[in-house]
Order: sequence, then C-alpha cells, then structure tokens
Amino acid sequence: MRYLLLLFLFLSKGWASELTLKECIIIGVNNKSIIRSALSQRFSAEQSVNIAFSDLLPFVSFSGGLNKTYFPEREAISIDYENMAIDTSIYNFSQNLSAGITFAQKIYDGGQTINRLKQTRSLFEGADFSYRSTKITVIRNVIQKFLEK
Repeated sequence: MRYLLLLFLFLSKGWASELTLKECIIIGVNNKSIIRSALSQRFSAEQSVNIAFSDLLPFVSFSGGLNKTYFPEREAISIDYENMAIDTSIYNFSQNLSAGITFAQKIYDGGQTINRLKQTRSLFEGADFSYRSTKITVIRNVIQKFLEK
C-alpha cells in the first residue's frame, strides 16, 4: 500500500504542469475583485463625463398625437335603385392629428455647465489613476509571490 501511494505521488508530480509568470498575472488580474471594483468606478466616472457633456448639446424633442372624438351614432341610409342595394353608414367619430418639434439650446448659465464638466473630468482622471494603480499593485504582488516559490 505504501508503494502504491509513493507511485501515485511520483506520477502526479511528474504530470503536474507549472504556470508561467504571464499566466499567473492574467489569472490574478482577471480574478481580483478589487480590480473589478476599480473598473466599475472608472466606468461610472466616464458616464458622468458623458452626462455633463450632454448639457452643452442642444435639446431636440419630437411629439405627435392622434385624437378621436366619438359622437352618438347616426345612420345615413342611401338607396341605389339601379342595383337594388341599400347602404347604411354609421358616422360616429372624428379624428385629429397633431405633430410638433421642440428645439432648445442653453445660451448662458453662469458657467455652471463648464464647471460641472471640469469636475467630472477630474473625477474621471482620479478613477482612472486608481484603476491603473490597483492593477499595477496586483501585478506586482503576483510577480513577488511567483518569484518567492
């Protein structure tokens, strides 16, 4: 039994494959939750920049409508004597269609939009720096642990 256990350990050690440094770094970067958190903060900051920039753009709105007004039923009877047919039509509603376009552009708001855009850009730069430094820290730790083997 002892020899069988030693043979199993020897064979399993021989077939085991070691990971390269590059594979370790890829696994470490993909599986670290702190990197995913920093990436989501970076994405959120990027969306804030897009929203702040959209305040500089004009606002365009299209609208349309259909209005039906129903009336009490009234019958109109017409008789066609040549074909011997009777036509009864019911006129009971009226339709109104409408359409509109609205265009608006901020001319001056005291510089609030520009200040908001500058703030969101600086927040994005901070989030981007945080993401990059977190990623570099994780890579450095993986390399350090790899070389300690």
